[in-house]
Amino acid sequence: MPGAACCWELDALSPVVLRQRVEREITKLIDWNAWARAGEVERLEQQSLTEVMGKWREAISWRATE
Repeated sequence: MPGAACCWELDALSPVVLRQRVEREITKLIDWNAWARAGEVERLEQQSLTEVMGKWREAISWRATE
């Protein structure tokens, strides 16, 4: 029937099958090189923050002993 709306009942699918289908379609859209770069940037930022916090704690500790 031309112009007829289509619909599906998602509850007719197993939640596992639905999850797998959604995951498969989403992972097709991911730029895995960009994903890996973002992970590396996040790791380096966390490392930097850890270093800054360590130095900050040392400075606070040093001033407390004065």
